[in-house]
Amino acid sequence: MLPALIDISERSGAAPGVCLLTPRPARKKAARGSHGHRLKWGQSTRSQQAPKIANRGQKTRSSGARGLVRSHSRLVEEVADAPGGLPLLSHVLMETWRRRRGKTMTLTGYEAAGGMEGAVAKTAEDAHRQFTQAQAAAARRMLLRLVAPGDGTPDTRRPTGQDELKVSSRQETETDHVLQALTRARLLTLDGDTVELAHEALLTAWPRLRGWIEQDRERLRLHRKLTEAARTWQELGRDPGALYRGSRLATAEEVFIPERQDHLTTLEHAFLTTSLATRKQDERAAARTTRRLRSLTVTLSVLLVLALTASLIAWNQSRLSNQQRQNADAARKMALSRQLAAQSTALIGTDSDLASLLAIHAYQTSPTSQAVESLYVAAGAPLKHRISGHATSVVSMAFSPDSRTLTTVDLRGSVGLWDVGAGRLRRSLPEGNDFVAAVFSPGGRTLATNSGGDQGIQLWDVTSGRVRRGLAGRTADAVPLAFSPDGRTLATDSLDHGVTLWNTDTGRLRRSLPRQAAQLVSLAFSPDGQTLATGSIDRGVRLWNTETGRLRRSLPRQATGAVDAMAFSPDGHTLATGVGGHGVELWNTATGRLLRGLLGDTSWVGSLAFSPNGRTLATAGQDRSVGLWDVGSGRLHRSLAGHATAVISLAFSADGRSLATGGEDGTVRLWDVAADQSQRVLSGHLERADAMAFSPDGRTLATRAVADQGVRLWDAATGHVRRRLARHSGDIDALAFGPDGHTLATGGLDRGVELWNTATGHIQGTLSGFTGTVGSLAFSPDGHTLATGSTARGVELWNTATGRIRRRLPGFNGDVNAMAFSPDGHTLVTGGADRTVRLWDVLSGRLLKSLAGHTAAVDSVVFSPDGHTLATGGDDHAVRLWDAASGHVRASLTGYTGEAGSLAFSPDGRTLAAGGDNHTLRLWDTATGGTLATLSGHTNTLLAVTFSAHGRTLTTASPDQSIRVWDVTPSPAAAIRKICRAIGRDLTPQEHSVYLPGQPPHTTCTT
Repeated sequence: MLPALIDISERSGAAPGVCLLTPRPARKKAARGSHGHRLKWGQSTRSQQAPKIANRGQKTRSSGARGLVRSHSRLVEEVADAPGGLPLLSHVLMETWRRRRGKTMTLTGYEAAGGMEGAVAKTAEDAHRQFTQAQAAAARRMLLRLVAPGDGTPDTRRPTGQDELKVSSRQETETDHVLQALTRARLLTLDGDTVELAHEALLTAWPRLRGWIEQDRERLRLHRKLTEAARTWQELGRDPGALYRGSRLATAEEVFIPERQDHLTTLEHAFLTTSLATRKQDERAAARTTRRLRSLTVTLSVLLVLALTASLIAWNQSRLSNQQRQNADAARKMALSRQLAAQSTALIGTDSDLASLLAIHAYQTSPTSQAVESLYVAAGAPLKHRISGHATSVVSMAFSPDSRTLTTVDLRGSVGLWDVGAGRLRRSLPEGNDFVAAVFSPGGRTLATNSGGDQGIQLWDVTSGRVRRGLAGRTADAVPLAFSPDGRTLATDSLDHGVTLWNTDTGRLRRSLPRQAAQLVSLAFSPDGQTLATGSIDRGVRLWNTETGRLRRSLPRQATGAVDAMAFSPDGHTLATGVGGHGVELWNTATGRLLRGLLGDTSWVGSLAFSPNGRTLATAGQDRSVGLWDVGSGRLHRSLAGHATAVISLAFSADGRSLATGGEDGTVRLWDVAADQSQRVLSGHLERADAMAFSPDGRTLATRAVADQGVRLWDAATGHVRRRLARHSGDIDALAFGPDGHTLATGGLDRGVELWNTATGHIQGTLSGFTGTVGSLAFSPDGHTLATGSTARGVELWNTATGRIRRRLPGFNGDVNAMAFSPDGHTLVTGGADRTVRLWDVLSGRLLKSLAGHTAAVDSVVFSPDGHTLATGGDDHAVRLWDAASGHVRASLTGYTGEAGSLAFSPDGRTLAAGGDNHTLRLWDTATGGTLATLSGHTNTLLAVTFSAHGRTLTTASPDQSIRVWDVTPSPAAAIRKICRAIGRDLTPQEHSVYLPGQPPHTTCTT
């Protein structure tokens, strides 16, 4: 038997302890241990303990276990892996002993006892069966208190004090009885005041207990926590801080309802009750606090409302005051803006720099329509850069062959090389001598100077700043100088030899021309270098053969005065001369005849220059402006203002895009003359042209002149005639292009209305039966219908394919001056001498609306691209925008002083252009009705206006024999940047005090 116990102890891992063997447990003496033997298990091995246990076993003379010992392997198998194996074995042996045969414990008795676990369960169930209902309930409460439920781990025994088992005084009797019964059944053990389950196996072997645990497992976990919390609360002297609160209290309240509080001990019940009472006190206190806070909130809200009301009243008064102040400030700024814009407009022709700066100030002060207009006018000036790097008169300048560098020299000998694109100084040569005359060779690589007296003429290398060589001979103090086009010959006036021609490579004299009686003041080589023109103070102009030195021709004298400036045209066929007080004259060099004089320029002209294409002549003189003249017509098409003193030198760049001018004040201005190349001069006599029309793509212009009795088709890009249509015997009254641009309709008294093929110049159809004069013509968007308007026949719609009439619109009397179809072709608008605008339904011929408002004849009508807006203009100098659907006036566009004879919308409909008999083109913003710009340059009525397809340019035509292309898309910010980049300065203190008195200093152009 003992070896089996030893083996069981070692295999079950039992801790060192004491095993009490009581062969006769029924006897009290055995229960007290008088016949029992205590075996002390230590850390010794099985081999060490076996002899001792065997010896003790022999002393017990307990041979009754021999039968069972023979089957000890079964005991080992069942007990070895069970927790608390030895106490369990003790219990089963006791039950087996009770079922012994005589003095022998048998396997049969062991099995009858239920084996290891069955014995415990049977014992527990037998004991429970003896309890009354109240005792059974007490047993359940007691046993569950003795269990520590596992959470993912096996359940374990929980030693508990006896005071914890007696939950209430009325349950004390049942608790004591159950405690004694379970202890006698060896299911519980008592160790002083501590009660504990005798066997760990009882937790799993007894189904009833296991069922209780599984049923109340979650409650048991909460109960254990409640017990520990109550004990801690008690140990802390029932500190309120240790009570349950929040979610823990709510969970405990939910689990331990009053019906189940009989499971609680007095301490636990007091803990839970106190926690609940404390919560109620807290809630009441919170409620009181809430009520006080609510009252306080109401009070504060009332006070806040009062404060907000007072603040709102004060804010509203302040806002009104600020609004009034802002309105007054805005009105003051608008008035100042308009004043500055008016001053800018007045100065633009005489002092463009100041005018441009005032325009910027006007816009920055307040973007009024006047300020926007003056800003665009200022930005329209072709000035690229203003250069102020010289201290005295800039007497000569020359562009490099690639047009990227400009070389200038002043009378003190200071030479500057400038970047044309940026307007910045690339390199400068220090001042060396005071010059009385200086001139650059073509390309600007050599500078010829005259310092006067015996020093003579010197040739300078511009790159190094050193003198290449000096030319022999005495010169006058103001001798003219001129380089040949190849730069290899220099012409000078010598006191010894008259006009001398020098080889610039060798410094030797090539030839001397005969001396002249009058002093020479100007020299000029022809483009081929074979002719030299000389001008004297007696207005004498002579042309010399540079190869032979012989006189080719003397030009007749038209008046007295010095010929101060001369220039050959690039082809050499024309010589321009500037005679002080008598303007500029253009001469035919082959015949010596005067071609024309440039009227209007009667001031002293000190410098002349032809553009590389020979179409433009630039003149400069004492009037501080530069005139750009059309050589073909002899008309001034632009005047460049900006110099504060006389302009004494000019030079065109090789590409013809830039013009440099130098003044007595030492400033140099670079002008963008490519903008003037947008003007195309028509080569015919159109002074009396009374009908013009652009093709839809703007590439072709059709014109009719009174004296021409025919129609010409012009290339709008080049200004050349593309085709001349057959002459009429009478006047042509109206012109209109078809939507494809290949058909042109003309109307005249002698031949009615004819349809022309613009590609071939042949008539492709006529309107059958149409007679009389035609006031206006208009094609439908699909080109299938042509509308005609006349005084005698009214408004008629014709089939362009058959030439037959489709419909006559009823009830129309008077001249029909203008017509236009809506973009969808469903509506036709007409305007005439009766001052009324009418809208017709094209399909039915029914009058839709009559628009009244003009006080004079209506001369122009046009639909916006979306068809929602209608623009009309007339002899009353008014331009109006109408809502095409309702017929209401959207805006009356102000500021136009002429009769608006031509109107055009931009492709996006945001801009309306109007041209008329005041020679200007005005642009309006159709959304606001404000003026965007007023463009000037034409010198006669604008008869045709059209936008490009992209809307960035606008083309106009006039009887002044010109077609102009305008850039109409710059923004105010872009305009300001362009002006600041060109002028490169701000208002001077004096200018600021004159035009902005009392205003704080303000930077006009920021870098």
